[in-house]
Amino acid sequence: MEQLVPGTIQSTDDLETKASKVNNAWIQQSQFCFSHGQMCETLRPVDVDMSGMPCQDNSRANHKRKFERGERFDTYLVWAKKHRVMKTPLIILENTSDIRLDPIQRLLPEYFLYQLHVTPGDVGYQGVASKAKYLHRAAMQFLTSYDKLASLGWPVSPEMAENMLCTKFPCADVYRADSVV
Repeated sequence: MEQLVPGTIQSTDDLETKASKVNNAWIQQSQFCFSHGQMCETLRPVDVDMSGMPCQDNSRANHKRKFERGERFDTYLVWAKKHRVMKTPLIILENTSDIRLDPIQRLLPEYFLYQLHVTPGDVGYQGVASKAKYLHRAAMQFLTSYDKLASLGWPVSPEMAENMLCTKFPCADVYRADSVV
């Protein structure tokens, strides 16, 4: 929420009013970064965004859950606004399997929505039991080989890898990201 000018939305606003205010708001271009201990840009273009958004209002563990009417949905409004402004080519949203997809589609209508049900065991974490929902939203364009690598979690370019402080990992087969050379 620090990406909006303080006071842009009020807790007493209804969902439609909040959405309208966020859509008309200016997004902060920098904020304090705890990772770097300094002010960092918030509107840097990226090829891929992997977000784990608040799930408390979506989870069946919360017997009073309210989904998009919950107190944490404001975060989704700002998150979607940022990606609409930045035109992020590929957005991956991790959340509970109970998340409602219609509100996400309304927030980002210019994207295709693909839902993937993935368990931790699918990626080698057998000790974790809970399932999660990953929303793979690709912009309306064909994926290049770089985009395919990015969708597997590999850096899109050497510059992006450097910005992300990622080590380069050679991959024997782009369709099997776990096959490291």
